[in-house]
Amino acid sequence: MNRRVVIALLACLLIVGGLFWLFDSPTEEQLQAAQKQKRISSKWIPEYVIESKDPRGLGFFNELLKTHLDDSVYILQRWSQLDSIPDHDSATYIFVGEGFGMYSYEFDIIDAYVDSGSTIFMAFDQITNNLYDRYFEPNAYLWDYSDKFYVALGDTSLAYSAVFQNDTVQADWYPFRPSCIKDTLYRAFAWGMNYPIAFESDQKKGKVIMHSVPRLFCNYQVITPNGFAHASIMLRRIPKDKPVIWMEYGRQSMNQPVNNIMDPSEEQGPGEAKQDNSYLQFIMKNEALRWAFLYGILVFLMYVLFRAKRREAVLPGVAEKRNMSLAFVDTLSSIYLSRNSPYSILLVLRKNFYVAINRHFYIDLINTKNREEDINRLIEKSSVEGDELRKVLRFVETNRPSEVNQHSLSDLYRYIRHFYLVTGISKPSSKFVSGDQHVVINRSLLQGGLGILLGLFTLIRGLYSLSMGSGYGILLVVLAFVFLYIAARFISLPVAIIKEREMIVYPSLFGKKTIDVSAGLAQSTEKGVTTLSAENGDQVTIRHSWLSRSGKHALFLFVEHIKHKSA
Repeated sequence: MNRRVVIALLACLLIVGGLFWLFDSPTEEQLQAAQKQKRISSKWIPEYVIESKDPRGLGFFNELLKTHLDDSVYILQRWSQLDSIPDHDSATYIFVGEGFGMYSYEFDIIDAYVDSGSTIFMAFDQITNNLYDRYFEPNAYLWDYSDKFYVALGDTSLAYSAVFQNDTVQADWYPFRPSCIKDTLYRAFAWGMNYPIAFESDQKKGKVIMHSVPRLFCNYQVITPNGFAHASIMLRRIPKDKPVIWMEYGRQSMNQPVNNIMDPSEEQGPGEAKQDNSYLQFIMKNEALRWAFLYGILVFLMYVLFRAKRREAVLPGVAEKRNMSLAFVDTLSSIYLSRNSPYSILLVLRKNFYVAINRHFYIDLINTKNREEDINRLIEKSSVEGDELRKVLRFVETNRPSEVNQHSLSDLYRYIRHFYLVTGISKPSSKFVSGDQHVVINRSLLQGGLGILLGLFTLIRGLYSLSMGSGYGILLVVLAFVFLYIAARFISLPVAIIKEREMIVYPSLFGKKTIDVSAGLAQSTEKGVTTLSAENGDQVTIRHSWLSRSGKHALFLFVEHIKHKSA
């Protein structure tokens, strides 16, 4: 185990320890204390927040609504979200709050859904004029100012109080004036001061339900027996087999005038008075997620700082003389790959063969009139077998591309190589690389990239589990760093490094093996696997599927060098 591995392991232990310290799960006593603390809230502002458990929120009524339904509950934050909600054309639309308003063309769409069988339930103190005129005549509200309000639900009269913090306060209570309700066939089912505060009316196939005291839906009312009885009666009016959509999009602030006519010509910009509901804002509002996010950024910066250092020498070494044998093999392979024709390789081999003969023996076989006489002179000067040479010359002069294939080209190349060595035209090279040069056989980036993605996904899942108080999240974080470390090692470590006298092989990610190249190697390749064997018994297996494109090419050149050296 080298120094870099030790440093990496220590860093992982430090990170895991820090995560465990930051996200350690609370004890049962701490959870009970937190739950007990949550029951006592001093946040009385804002009001009518749908999922809030604060005294004037709507969280308890929303939970009762979810229990009542056999379908789902959705919150419409933006009008553009409506089309993405399943079965929105038959859903129940609900609003509870101080002020409600929508543009006429938007409410016309919901109104059409009500005509087709949907239900709309609205509990409000004030409503915009364009919606008010649809259901009420002028002066539709009565008014009472007191600290207690009696509501008749069926045969029972129940008392309700307005509470702020720990005090009962005076408040405004608004029942409807019966004569100002446009639908004279309405059916009231809750009364206050002998006037209706909740009524139901039919609208073609659907229903419209109005409620004038939204304060009765707040958490501090619902948790009381009288408030629970009121909520139960209201829930009976909501169909159980249809989804419910909270019209949060229509909530109006009481600090602004809400009794104006909302018209598309008066529409504000899309970014005004809108709440930021982005994922980043959600993370920043949650303390555990915020720490996890910041700690993740810190870990990423540390990784970049320690892994992005310079790896190459400042002053590059002097380039050695180019190995022309390797260049020739590279040229042949590029011609074959570009044209995908063995016959084109034959033309190149024939030209180079004739040029070498002319240069060494002064016999021109390209432009000759007495070819048979020149071939006899070549056989005499080269001291090679005449029949074999004549056979080779007949093959290279063929005009039929169909007779040329990879096997015949391989035999031709071996003979030409043998001819060069026997006649002294070239001398065999015993080195694949020379001097301080080296050839690297790299791994493919695909597997390493997939490992990094798996590690990042596991890390995010683990941090999220820790933020939710789950103990097994720390195991996912440790596993994620193991994935990331293995993937980084896979990408940074090559399969092998070939030098002048040795070959350094990394068969696994945590070790290496050195093979003496000068002593000679034997190779065998079949089914995408190359096996290299040294004379001292060392053996290494390289799978082509793990190699990059450049790594496969380097391995091919090295295998060809071994073949030529052993020929």
